[in-house]
Amino acid sequence: MSKNNKVIGSFGEKIACLYLENKNHKILIKNFKCKFGEIDLITNYNNNLFFIEVKTRHNINFGLPFESVNSAKLKKIKKISQCFLLRNNYFLQNDINLRYCVVSIIIYKELMDAILIAKENNPINLKNIQEGIDYKIKMLEIS
Repeated sequence: MSKNNKVIGSFGEKIACLYLENKNHKILIKNFKCKFGEIDLITNYNNNLFFIEVKTRHNINFGLPFESVNSAKLKKIKKISQCFLLRNNYFLQNDINLRYCVVSIIIYKELMDAILIAKENNPINLKNIQEGIDYKIKMLEIS
């Protein structure tokens, strides 16, 4: 992954966190890692645990961001979620529902240029950014 993609991905995760917090999600953990891989965000909202993959793109030449999450990635997310549940004793709770979703973010050119110019030690103030971003949450079904 190129440095530019990492910057864009990190920025997308910050946007996703702000969006979810504004929707009253409690962010439990960012970038949870286990031997099966990594999940971007795990949140809690109304007795639901959300396992969230964040996909950020600056164009749709290769499709919408959420379309890059295929069945293999879904299986991987499910394994990672089981690892999280085991490590944190969630299997002892019967009243927790699990949800899997993708936050799909498209950043328009002007904003992307600003992101790439910004240095990592000089973060962009996300509260000032209203225009130039589309984001949607797509719920995933995992069987």
